[in-house]
Amino acid sequence: MFKLNLKIALRNLWKNKTSSFINVIGLAIGLAACLMLLLYVTYELNFDKHSKNSDNIYTVMTNIPDDKKNIAATFEGSTTALGPLLKAEVPEIKHLARMNYLKQGLVAVGENGFKKLGKFAEPDILKLFDYQYLVGNAATAMQNPRSIILTESTAKILFGSTQVLNRIVRYQNTDDLTVSAVIKDMPENTSALLKFDYLMPWAFYETVDKSAKELNWGNYSFVTMLSLDPSANVNKVNEKISKVIKTHTEEANQPHFIYPYNKLHLYGKFENGVNVGGDIEQIYLFVALAFGILLIACINFMNMATAKSEKRAKEVGIKKTIGANRASLIMQFLTESMVLTFIAVIAAIALLEICLPTFNNLLSIKLSISYFSGSSWIWILGIVFTTGLIAGSYPAFYLSAFNPIQTLKKKIKSNGFFAINLRQVLVVGQFC
Repeated sequence: MFKLNLKIALRNLWKNKTSSFINVIGLAIGLAACLMLLLYVTYELNFDKHSKNSDNIYTVMTNIPDDKKNIAATFEGSTTALGPLLKAEVPEIKHLARMNYLKQGLVAVGENGFKKLGKFAEPDILKLFDYQYLVGNAATAMQNPRSIILTESTAKILFGSTQVLNRIVRYQNTDDLTVSAVIKDMPENTSALLKFDYLMPWAFYETVDKSAKELNWGNYSFVTMLSLDPSANVNKVNEKISKVIKTHTEEANQPHFIYPYNKLHLYGKFENGVNVGGDIEQIYLFVALAFGILLIACINFMNMATAKSEKRAKEVGIKKTIGANRASLIMQFLTESMVLTFIAVIAAIALLEICLPTFNNLLSIKLSISYFSGSSWIWILGIVFTTGLIAGSYPAFYLSAFNPIQTLKKKIKSNGFFAINLRQVLVVGQFC
């Protein structure tokens, strides 16, 4: 039965080439816009979620009070003294790493030198984040204080290859560092806080910057990241952090607390020390816009299908006269809708590939469709089925309801008024 419906659907689409082409183009444009927005939404929702334990990585946040003791700002800076105390006195903390903010530094091999973004961090950073190692490994990458971990692209720029274990890189024209590992480049949707080109041990940083070695409570130029035991309660950990600070110093009058690192990008807005959302509201707007565009494309499809209903009426009448029931007619029209939607999706993907470079340049991001990902195809097939069902449901039920005697006599009266009114409602609805 399906093969027969498919054959009839293809024949009818070919027979009505002009209207089929218009429907395909309309759906393709709507689907392309919808897919582009959903790609962007997926990109944003997966920000900083690449590590397997990303849900258990936290950043130590600091509330900055104003003269009236109200919280004027909240940011991810912390002091050098805080990290070691937390690791020693808060047993729920599993791994902890202090690090600096990204800074540009000169790295060179012979005369081949470039300014790249570098970061210093304590060894536990390799336990917090599961980097993909092309050479070297997490166990030995930071054993030598004068070592350097390169990203794949940085290694290729400096050496032309990733097989550079134990090669020498000159840092800032002053220090020779040994390459201890090469890791794959981090995904584009990684926060700037951790998107380094090369990584160096904190022990080396203490020889470069004296403030890194001094355990003080007044310099908030560093970042502290940590992970907790699975059974840990975040609120109780925050209470212990407050007690540790009060016990060891009176200088640190800025309250500290831990916040999920993978939420900072979309939920990083704080008012008076309380999280009030962030860019996630824009993501919800983009989702609504994507499905709104798709709905308009489906409405256009419905209008086109019902507008040519009189041309299909005779076909319906003949089929009902020779014994076709309504269910079989509905299946036939839905099959036509699915086939047309599938063609439109192929056209939409082609259109999307053409438009993506411009979209990426506009937003300074790198979106792409992963054709070898099973989840991508599940999404695409899901959109085909959903769009085909939505777009084809009303025409299928409307056309299949024609009375065979009236249709053969060209007297379509029973549902005509309803169809015209519904089409008018759909057209008006697109502009609301």
